[in-house]
Amino acid sequence: MTKLLSFLLPIIVLISCSTSKMEYTDHSLVDPKDVQIYRDDYGVPHIFGKTDADAAYGLAWANAEDAFGWMQETLLAGSGRMARYSGKDGAAVDFFNHFIGAEKLIKEKFDSDVSKETLRYMEGFCQGINAYAAAHPDEVILKGLFPTNPKELLKSYVVSMSFLVGASNPIQKIMDGEFPVNEDGLGSNAIALASNITTDKQTYLAINPHFYAEGPLSFYEAHVNSEEGLNFHGALFQGMMAVVMGNNENLGYGMTYNHFDGVDVFKLKMVEGEKLTYELDGKKHQLEKRKVWLKVKLGKVLVIPVSRMTYWSELGPVLKSKDGEFFAVKFWANTTVRLPEQLIAMNKATDLKSFKAALDIQALAMFNIVYADKEDNIYYISNGQVPYRPIGDERDYSKALPGDNSELIWQRILSIDELPNVLNPDCGYIFNSNNSPFNATCTDNNCDPNLLHKSVNLWDGGNNRSNRLEEIFNETIEFDWEKFKSMKFDTQFPQSGKFIESLRVINQIDATKYEDVQAPIEWMQNWDRHVTNESVPAAWFARAMMIIFKKNGYTDKHFITGIDLSEEEFVAAMRGTKENFMTNFGKLEVTKGELMRVRRADKNFPDPGFPDLLPASYGKEYGDGTLVPVFSDSYTHFVSFDKNGPTKIETLTVFGPSSDTTSERSTIEMERYSKQQPKSMSLNRSEIVKDEGRLYYPK
Repeated sequence: MTKLLSFLLPIIVLISCSTSKMEYTDHSLVDPKDVQIYRDDYGVPHIFGKTDADAAYGLAWANAEDAFGWMQETLLAGSGRMARYSGKDGAAVDFFNHFIGAEKLIKEKFDSDVSKETLRYMEGFCQGINAYAAAHPDEVILKGLFPTNPKELLKSYVVSMSFLVGASNPIQKIMDGEFPVNEDGLGSNAIALASNITTDKQTYLAINPHFYAEGPLSFYEAHVNSEEGLNFHGALFQGMMAVVMGNNENLGYGMTYNHFDGVDVFKLKMVEGEKLTYELDGKKHQLEKRKVWLKVKLGKVLVIPVSRMTYWSELGPVLKSKDGEFFAVKFWANTTVRLPEQLIAMNKATDLKSFKAALDIQALAMFNIVYADKEDNIYYISNGQVPYRPIGDERDYSKALPGDNSELIWQRILSIDELPNVLNPDCGYIFNSNNSPFNATCTDNNCDPNLLHKSVNLWDGGNNRSNRLEEIFNETIEFDWEKFKSMKFDTQFPQSGKFIESLRVINQIDATKYEDVQAPIEWMQNWDRHVTNESVPAAWFARAMMIIFKKNGYTDKHFITGIDLSEEEFVAAMRGTKENFMTNFGKLEVTKGELMRVRRADKNFPDPGFPDLLPASYGKEYGDGTLVPVFSDSYTHFVSFDKNGPTKIETLTVFGPSSDTTSERSTIEMERYSKQQPKSMSLNRSEIVKDEGRLYYPK
C-alpha cells in the first residue's frame, strides 16, 4: 500500500469533524456533567448520556483519551489541510475533496436535508472533541485543526463515501500525476444463524471486519447509551462519531467489503471553436471552472500554494486530460448528506422494519450487511449505491462512455429491495466473506444473478474463507455457541476452490530435482493445509506466497480467481524462503507461530491469523524476520439473541482501545487475541458498572 493511499484511506469510513471554512454558529448543547464514562476491566469505554448529543460528546472524549493522535490523523483527511500536514501526498487528498464538490453540496443541502436530531448529535460530538483539544493543546498536531463543526463533519462524510465507491479511481487514468486508487478490501466475515440450526434455539451473529491492527484505521471498541433510545456496543474507526457495526437490545449487524461498479466516466463532446462548451442531447452547455489552491508543505516549515483546475458539468465533476480531452465522472455519493442520519438510525433501529427503513436512506455507499435480531430474523444485503442499468446492457462500463447522449447516462440507483438480498432462508444460515453476493446462503435461497445487471457484482465466485464456510455448513447440522465461535476462528484451508486448484502444481513437482529445497517441497506436498502455530509447512507457505504475490502484483481478488503458478516460480519462491529463514532464524524448521507474531513495544505473541483464512491476517516483515500483522482479524463480535434480547455478547480486538504501547490492558488484550479468547460484554448498566471508582465525567 502506498504512502499516499495510507493518507486517503482514513476517509473510507471516517465520519469526523474538521476545520471549518464555512459560516456556522456553534451551539454548545452538552453539559459535561450529563455525560458519564465507565472503563471496564479491559479499558473499553461505556458512555452514558441523558441525550444522544451527550452520548456523542462522551464518545468523542473517550476516543480522544485513548488515541487523540490517531483521531487527528483521521480528522486531517477530511479537513482540506492534509497538504499542509503531509506535503504532496496530502495534496492529492485535498484535491479529491475539491474535485467531487463536497463543499458545494453541503452549502446546497445542509439546511434542507440535515434533520434537527442529526445536527444535535453532530454538535455534541464536535463539542466533545473540541473540548478535549482545548484541554490538551500540547497534543494538537496541526495549528488550526480545532475547533470543528458539523458542516465540516458532513464534508468528511461526502469525501469518504465518494472515495469508497471508487470515484477516485478514474483520476489516475485521466490526469498526469499520482492519485490514489481504491484498493481491495481484505478479509472481512459476517455470519448469522437462525434458531432452527442452533442447539439452544437462539439466533447467532458473528461480526468480523478486518482492517489495520493499529493506527488511525484500527477499530475502536465502545458502548454508547442515551436516555433517548441509543444503546449500542460495537466498533468504529478512530475519530468516527457513531458506532458502525455491533448490536443493541434488539438487533445486530456486521459489514464486509463488496465489489460493484458504482462510477461511470463520460467523454464530453466539446464544441469546436467555443471554449469550454460541450454538447449534450444536441444542446450546448458551458463548463463551470473550479480552480483550487492547495497549500502544500515543503520541508518542516515552508508552505507554498499550488493551483489545480477542475470543472463542473451537467454530469458532475470534470477533469481535463493531458491530451486535452474532458471527462465527467458520475457517481451517487456526492449527491447526499444523509449518512450521519443513516448511521444513527441503524444504531437505534428496534426491528427489521426500522432497520430497513434506515438502509432505505441509501447514504451508505457500499458494504455487504449481515443482520440478526431477537425475533429470529436473519438478513443479508449487498448494500451499495449501485446505478440502475438494464439487464442485457452489454456496454463496457470500465471504459469511458460517450457523454453527449443522456440515454446512456443512468438516472437512479437500485433500491434496497432491488439489490441482492436474502431474508430468513430455509437452511437457517447466511454469510459473506467478500465473496459473490449470489452465494450468501444455501443454493435454493440465493438471489438469481440473471435478474440483475452484471455490474452489481465484479467479483464472481468464492474465496478460501467463503468456500471453507460452505464446507462447515455442509458438515454440521446444528451449532452450539462454542461450535459457532470456533467456526469463525477456523484455520483450515478448504478442500476446493479456484485458488486451491491453482496450487496443484505443487503436488506435481518431483522434489528430488531440487535437492537444496527438497525437504521443504515435500513438507508442502504432505501438508493437510491446516494452519496451526506448530505447523512448519504453514510458515513456508506464508513466506513463499508473499514472494509470489509481490512479484506478480496479486491482490485479495486472486483468492477468488486463483493464481498462475508455474513449477519454476514456486521453486524460486521456496529458495527465497529458505534464504530468509536461514538468515533470520538460522534453521529451516520455522513454525508458523515463530514466523507470524502480533507485536507492540517489547511484547509479542503468536498471531493466530493467516492470509485468507477466517481469522485473516496479512503481515509485513519486522526487523528480525518475523511477520507482524498490518491488516488483521482486527475486530470480532459475537452476539446471541433470544426473544427478550441479547443473551451473550463477546468481543475481541488486537490491542484494546488504547494507543498507549505501554498499557498493561493492551498487553492483556493482545494475549487474548493470540489465544482467540473473546471477552464478555453487556448492554445493561447494572452489569457494567461494578466499581463506581471507574465512573467519571469528561470536562
